[in-house]
Amino acid sequence: MNHRTLFLLLVFVFILLSNCQSKSPTGKATISNANTKRQLPEPEKAGIEKITGTDAPNAIELIAKYNSRDLGSPGWRRVRMELLTEGALTRTFTVLNIWRSDKDHVEMLFLLEEPKGLSGTDYLLRELSKDSPEMQVHLFLPAGEQRVLEVDPSNFDQGLLGSDFTYNDVRMRLPMQGYDYRVVGTSTLQNEPVWALEAEPSSELTRRSCQWKSARYYLGRNFQFLLGVDYFGGSESTQNSPALLKQMRVQSFEQRNGVWTAKTMFMFSSDNRSTALTLADARFGVVNIEPSLFAVDQLPSLADKVKEGWLPEEQKGNGPS
Repeated sequence: MNHRTLFLLLVFVFILLSNCQSKSPTGKATISNANTKRQLPEPEKAGIEKITGTDAPNAIELIAKYNSRDLGSPGWRRVRMELLTEGALTRTFTVLNIWRSDKDHVEMLFLLEEPKGLSGTDYLLRELSKDSPEMQVHLFLPAGEQRVLEVDPSNFDQGLLGSDFTYNDVRMRLPMQGYDYRVVGTSTLQNEPVWALEAEPSSELTRRSCQWKSARYYLGRNFQFLLGVDYFGGSESTQNSPALLKQMRVQSFEQRNGVWTAKTMFMFSSDNRSTALTLADARFGVVNIEPSLFAVDQLPSLADKVKEGWLPEEQKGNGPS
């Protein structure tokens, strides 16, 4: 999909957003008054204790262990996404995420359930560890051109639905191709010891798909879980240090059926914007999620099903597990 097509689609989506409000079961809008603010957590600081030489573990081995963790495949979860500006809630979405994985690939569906005016918007994200490009994204907008569009890698770092999370941010595995990694030290987040890994895009493709120049990932040392990320741009004009663009922090997490999952996480932007993701419900190891759901040509029919209130069979009558 070229830049002009994507731009027109985004304009169309934002026009819809400006005229849509998420509704509660009572019919009242769930969007807060612009003057109503909430107390948001500050992104937890991660002081780095440097390690060098033989004391530093191999970065690629750490990433490989993280990528091989139990994803609870096949599984699903429903999340509430809240967009905030200076602490004021401006937009709320409900997203159903369904995925399956094996050693070499992950396939994830993102189905927008609310607000109703955008219900049926969906996309399929594929992570392919042995192919190039390593990630593919196909998008369907039911109110758009009524066809499935392939998102160009140069747009992988665009905000989803105006949020601070991008396609790159919601992938389940850290990419192995096109990045240089190194372990820079240890730190602590959420009272858990973490490894601090720095990443830099090293190929033309990954440099095109990233708006950041470097990133610092905080991987749990005692279990395979990502607790935070810092994204940096170029050097600031007044200091010889990289500009901090945004920060992801997991605020709460738990283990369900052997699968570590975030309950609440934030993406904090440098312009007083933030996005909160809150887990509403989830189920892991669902045996009867049909593989055919993850075909590109199924996106239009899935959009129609979601607008009609469709739920995967395994979800009906089941709570969190």
